[in-house]
Amino acid sequence: MKRVDEKTPLVTVYIPTLDRRDLLERAMTSVLEQDYKNTEVIVAVDGWQDETISYLEKIRSKRTNVNFFVNPSSMGACYSRNKAVQIASGEFVTGLDDDDYFLPHRISSFVDLWKKRKEGVVGLFSDSIIRTKSERRTKRPMMVTSKDLLFNNCVGNQIFIRREDFLKFSGFDETFPIWQDLEFWYRILSESGLSFQKTSDGTYVVDKSHPHERISSHRSKKISNVCSLFIKKYNLSSRDAEILKGHTYFYFPERLENIDVVKVLVRTFSFRAALVVLKIVIRRKAAFLFRNRKVD
Repeated sequence: MKRVDEKTPLVTVYIPTLDRRDLLERAMTSVLEQDYKNTEVIVAVDGWQDETISYLEKIRSKRTNVNFFVNPSSMGACYSRNKAVQIASGEFVTGLDDDDYFLPHRISSFVDLWKKRKEGVVGLFSDSIIRTKSERRTKRPMMVTSKDLLFNNCVGNQIFIRREDFLKFSGFDETFPIWQDLEFWYRILSESGLSFQKTSDGTYVVDKSHPHERISSHRSKKISNVCSLFIKKYNLSSRDAEILKGHTYFYFPERLENIDVVKVLVRTFSFRAALVVLKIVIRRKAAFLFRNRKVD
């Protein structure tokens, strides 16, 4: 597969999948129906799945820009993503989880912004639309540095980046049980000293409404260990380590009390870190009041 020209570079979308053919079909359709046409789709099938493979063979027979490979056994999403990028032909790569989907202009919005990106930008990201029983759009900052990621993953689970840069920074760390996206984004930004820039649109739909298990579930038992692993890998200062630990409040909001805001402020000397925790406290209390409201 050849790149057309600099105006329409080839973009590879990698999709890891695990025995969810119905959701994969929706994800695939959202990529194949993009208004930007110079794309390549690589699906990483994580272990032998007859129904999924039959579907992909049918699609590949009709579409020259679709390819897939099958892991001999379940190797995990990060292994699958890394392998997909290694064999990709695109100048740029971006990811999609099989239970999520793109809005039709996602790739074109990335390509358009890349041409006029700010100086010192190594990758792009977008707001997400979170779909549960209703929908809401995230409100992420326009520019993100490695320091920003210590407070929270304000990039999300996907970026748009040159394939050569993805490979230069060695891809997802397969030893991390969770936070693989956060850790990889932090590594790219901390080692390069560059930034990520956000597009103006929310073009990635995170679907939490389906009954299937999400790729990123089973976090609660692993969160403390991965936090320590991150701190050790990057030799974070005590202040930065305390800021990073603030991530755990997102997973365990039931443990939060108002005093935690003061504790974070004292430990980090950071009003921003305290504000992050304060927002979680407010959301938790609002959710409690909503659940226990009186219905007339």
